[in-house]
Amino acid sequence: MSLINRKIRFLLGFFQAVLLILKGQIRKAEQDHRQSHGILPVYFHNPDRKCFQKLIEWFIKKDYVFIALDKIEEEVKINDNRKKVWISFDDGWKENYTELLPVLKQYSIPATFFISVDCIEKRYFWFSYVRKQASSLTNAINEFWGMPNNERIIKVQQIIENSGKRPDIETFSIGQLKKLASCSQFSFGNHSLTHAILINCNEFELDHEIADSNKILEKYVGRKVDALAYPDGKYNESIIKYLKMHGFQYAFTTKPGLIIEASDNMILPRNSVPNYASFYENLCHAFGVWQLPINELKKLLNKNIKNY
Repeated sequence: MSLINRKIRFLLGFFQAVLLILKGQIRKAEQDHRQSHGILPVYFHNPDRKCFQKLIEWFIKKDYVFIALDKIEEEVKINDNRKKVWISFDDGWKENYTELLPVLKQYSIPATFFISVDCIEKRYFWFSYVRKQASSLTNAINEFWGMPNNERIIKVQQIIENSGKRPDIETFSIGQLKKLASCSQFSFGNHSLTHAILINCNEFELDHEIADSNKILEKYVGRKVDALAYPDGKYNESIIKYLKMHGFQYAFTTKPGLIIEASDNMILPRNSVPNYASFYENLCHAFGVWQLPINELKKLLNKNIKNY
């Protein structure tokens, strides 16, 4: 996205968020949260430090309690008036370590990092590299998400070799991962070995992307890993069955919502906060209300189409 397009997107997002807040959507979401006694699951990829810190400080000002991953199952069973939030990060972006770690430590925020181990070892993300080469590609990045996994790996390697450009360093290092693991406030989860879309994997590839990845990650962090975040939120019943067979206790989607006692531990919700957005838009995403006007528009369109 160009700088001009990003600024336009920022402003449009800002005004939509202000309208949602003025309509009372955040207030309503907070009330629903309190009544459910659930946990608000908020996750990030590579957010701006200033916006991230402002959101964390808003939660603190509003008396939210930050929950650790291993306390989720216990906390959803407690019916009290505490407002609970769980923070997580996907992939392993280097700025999570260099920019956000000081914020997490300053406020003693427990957080979970879902790691794609192969990306950490290579120090770049294949999907980020493909996006940067998008202008010279016939296939858009979305097509790569839908390819069979072996085809995706081959095509990405061809793109890298044909470009002649060395990928930029985008992830934190193995050494930095180990330093994170030395802090008890942080926990870790699997995000597949190569950030593969798991529904595009065969059984052999699932072993590689999940089981083998878990062994490597556990070696690096020095503790058991029993949680996974589905890359791009994609899963099916076969993958859920696979995870249960391999001892996973939690698996997280990208569907917005609250974690409550009745939630299925293999398809838990998370509310995604974008990398480049205003504080008000981030707040709407954190509470899962950002899609409300879009969903209302879809319902209206579908109703009009049926009546046409």
